[in-house]
Amino acid sequence: TRCPVGIDTGSMIRQLRSRKAGSSSQRVALVAQRNMAPLTAATRGALATVDGISRITGAGLVERVSSGISALSGGRIPAWDRWMPRAAKNARPRPMQNGRPRVVYLPSCVSRSLGTASCDHESRDLQQVILSLLEKAGLDVVIPAGIDRLCCGLPFASKGLDAPAETTLQEVEQALWQASNQGSIPILCDTSPCTERMQQGFSRELQLQEPAGFILDQLLPRLRQVKTLERLVLHITCSARKMGLADSFLELARTCAREVILPQEEGCCGFAGDKGFTHPELNAAALSNLKTQIPERCSVGYSNSRTCEIGLTRATGKPYRSFWYLLDEASRPR
Repeated sequence: TRCPVGIDTGSMIRQLRSRKAGSSSQRVALVAQRNMAPLTAATRGALATVDGISRITGAGLVERVSSGISALSGGRIPAWDRWMPRAAKNARPRPMQNGRPRVVYLPSCVSRSLGTASCDHESRDLQQVILSLLEKAGLDVVIPAGIDRLCCGLPFASKGLDAPAETTLQEVEQALWQASNQGSIPILCDTSPCTERMQQGFSRELQLQEPAGFILDQLLPRLRQVKTLERLVLHITCSARKMGLADSFLELARTCAREVILPQEEGCCGFAGDKGFTHPELNAAALSNLKTQIPERCSVGYSNSRTCEIGLTRATGKPYRSFWYLLDEASRPR
């Protein structure tokens, strides 16, 4: 996003990875693509287990043991720390009511797997918060059929595994086409990078909206603001910037806080999809000066991608959450 002539090095690296991906990698990816539901369930189970152990033994002991295991594995097994997420819980909307406007809600596989940070006092998962907001706004929610196995394919695409990435994208497009009554109902995805991939890759006319735009267009007119924070710190992700939504995020933040802090060290957080789990030094280098730019009186930050929020929390020691939490706290039904 900083290149003056628009060179996308990420796209170049994905092309190089695609050329190098062997048949064995493609086969493993296809197996994963066909088993998204058990894989996300296994992720939740692992996170729940480690979080539960840390509450019994203390986070420090688990951090030390996990760091040693990660070192022995050559970094292949991510090290756990207290900023890692809890397991997300499944959430389902209330039964629909006649006469209310509808929205299709696609919770990303990240949101279905990763809850708030283990050390965060906020225990509600993103799905719960979004469903709460949609209910406040008087909107009926449609969840696509087979949601547990749906994924936009971004995890595969980022590793150059084109075949499973394209297959998953086509599957989620078909599911959204049916859930939205052939494109007649607006669609919300809760994660900006996933939204960007779908907007670029879909071939059908679907009303797919990025979270900030959806909130400004569909939610704020239906909500009553009851609380304004004194200040907050905001991180706008690369995908949101590439979609031209930086101003929308700032507008949204300024409706909820008197002071919005946008650190000078603004740009890519360096988490890079899942790289922040296996190469935390990349994330640490990208955010090396961030902590000094946030006033002590600012106790929480907001962003729009769960993985980015993990790295931001780790770098600053302050919880970063989705801006959906901010809006839910600050609003009531009209």
